[in-house]
Amino acid sequence: MSFTLTEDEIDDLLYFARAGEADDLVSTLKELATAKGLSSPGPILSQARDEHSGNSVLHMAAANGFTQLVTSVLALLPETSEERKAVLAHRNSSGNTPLHWAAVNGHLETVKALVDAGADVGIMNNAGLDAVFEAERGGKDEVVGWLLAKTAAGEGMDEEEGEDNGEESSKAGTVDEAQKQEETETTEGKGKGKERQEENVSSVEDKVKKIDINQP
Repeated sequence: MSFTLTEDEIDDLLYFARAGEADDLVSTLKELATAKGLSSPGPILSQARDEHSGNSVLHMAAANGFTQLVTSVLALLPETSEERKAVLAHRNSSGNTPLHWAAVNGHLETVKALVDAGADVGIMNNAGLDAVFEAERGGKDEVVGWLLAKTAAGEGMDEEEGEDNGEESSKAGTVDEAQKQEETETTEGKGKGKERQEENVSSVEDKVKKIDINQP
């Protein structure tokens, strides 16, 4: 079913997310889904984006560490649905996902909620950096440690499954890009990595500011 959100509807949703008003956001999402004849708020979330930055409801919540709001929104979408995957993987105009914003701001609990819900740690932004690398550059050690442990644990489980099936013992799945970059910088020096960062667009850390929830 084709539908379009009005500018006011989008503004309301983004404001609720930015201000951390979970109850208002969830109720509005449900009301809009019903009014538009939708079975899920997923399509609503896909349209509720800032027209200039491309930031979504989840970006706003993640940037400010509103973990309850993040989990409440994601709970409206079936766990294995394409809608949930799309909302989690949405990249704004700078290529950053909600996970990038949560990570660079050091919101560990929000990072955990996003990853546990299925957010892809390996997605790169327009500067070629993933959430782990952004968190590391920002000195968010807790976030870096948790993300690396999480991805390492996932790789370990994939290896065990491969061995059980008689496959050669090797790491299955995508190897975490942040670990690759760390190894490269250790053996080849950091010059290349820093040069690439300077040539690419500024890090999300330089752009993401605490959102002023008093703004309309």
